[in-house]
This record gives sequence, structure tokens and C-alpha cells, in this order.
Amino acid sequence: QGSLTPDRRTLEALVRAHLDAIPFENLDVMSKLAIRLDLRRAFEKIVVRRRGGFCFEMNLLLGAVLLALGFDARYGLARVWRPEAPGSLASNAVDCASVRTDQTPAWGGAQAASHIIVHVRFPDGSSAIADVGFGEPPRVAAVAGSFHDGSHDFRITRRGPLHVLERKSRGAPGLQGIVSPPGTWEPRILFDTRTSRPRSHYEPGLAAVQDPKYDTIFTRSPFATRTRPDGVRVTLNGNTFKLTNGPEVLSSMRLATQEEYFACLSTNFNMPADAPD
Repeated sequence: QGSLTPDRRTLEALVRAHLDAIPFENLDVMSKLAIRLDLRRAFEKIVVRRRGGFCFEMNLLLGAVLLALGFDARYGLARVWRPEAPGSLASNAVDCASVRTDQTPAWGGAQAASHIIVHVRFPDGSSAIADVGFGEPPRVAAVAGSFHDGSHDFRITRRGPLHVLERKSRGAPGLQGIVSPPGTWEPRILFDTRTSRPRSHYEPGLAAVQDPKYDTIFTRSPFATRTRPDGVRVTLNGNTFKLTNGPEVLSSMRLATQEEYFACLSTNFNMPADAPD
């Protein structure tokens, strides 16, 4: 319930409702069920079958909803930043520090855009990125300045023609498993809001994140995660179920049977018992 006026308040409410209800998960990828840039399939999976998904599904669906409501919204290429060995998909092959003002980064091959965001522009000239497909806050970020979301401080800076979303570390590992010293700014996402791109620009990255040779979080172990309205993160990774609040582990338990696993998906993620395992 609430206003559907295409403004920032409505955008924040829609994103919050999505993240409260729909988990970030990779069960189809782990079951070798290929994910495609297909809005009908994303709708059927997430809305009709009450599943979750990841960025190429959930932000695809969010963008379609925003456009239907009259928002000035478009998709943007992005990469999740991670300091890995050069050549892995997760590595920051388009390095934040190395992007000069006269460069346009290549998004192909091992440097494929491994993430998709939704860029929203408002009548007053301001803009924001909305991202329900990253698995961690922030939910909505103005494309400039610093802000607080959940339990972290964030900021967006420029690197040449691109933007970089950074998070101030609290010393706890994120979904990528990286731990930075408390108080340091961690690059999270490198993104491009300049022009809308055709579908062909996104498909290499979508294929790559599902390819085991690139060793992304989507191909290592089945997981589902969401952040509750109270800020507590609920995560099922493999057979381990955890509740965390920032760096604090509130509880952790190992699920011993398939029945416990599916019951956990149903109880904590509102997912059906026939979800792929």
C-alpha cells in the first residue's frame, strides 16, 4: 500500500518492499538451469513461483515495474569490485584506480559487465541508482555524495566517466568474503549511467557469472540471503544457516537433512519447498 507517484519516496518504498520479501539466491545456477535476460521468465519465477534470484533477474523486473509506473528509468552496466587475480570474472579488471577521464572501459570477455543496475532520473534533475540484485545494501543511492543505509555508511565517487559505490568497512566480511580494516572505504560496484545499452551488452556478463571457470559466488555453493526490516541478515549458505547483524553472528546452525533445508527456505525466505537444491 502507498503512493505510486513516480518520485524518490515511492522508489524507496518499492525497493524496500522487494528486498523485505524476495531473497537474493543462486539455486537455479547451482542446478545448471540457465538464467536469461527474459522478463516473462523473471516474472514467472519471482512473482508466480515465489522464488528469488540475482541482479540480471531482479533488477530486470524492477526496471520494468518502474517504467510501467511512469518512472524515467533505464538499465546500466556495472561490475562488482573484487581484488582478485587478473583474468577472473570477479577481479576488478576495469580497475577503479586505473580508469582515466579519457578512457571508456571495455566490458567484454573476462571484463564483462557482471552486474546490472537501474538508473532513475527525477523531474528536478537529480538521479539515483536502485539495486535489488546485489544481496547487500544500499537499496537506493543518489548518484552523488555520502549516505547511510542499514548498518553502513556509503558514498559514490567518480572515476573518469564511471561512478564507484564505496562502503565504509565495519570489519565484517560481505557476500564476497572480503574483510577490510574498520573505517576504510571499500569499492563495491563500478557502474555506468551514461547511456542505455542494448541487450547484447549484458548477455556476456550474464553468461560469465554462471560459468564455473570464473569462480564467482554464484557457482561455488547454493545460497539464499535477505536483510530483514530490523537490519538482521538471514543467510543460508550450503547447509549452514546464520543470522548476523554487521560483524556480529547472532546464531548459526548446520542443517542435517534435506527436509530441514527446504523447511529453512520456506520459513526464512518464503520460498516453495520444490525450489532446486
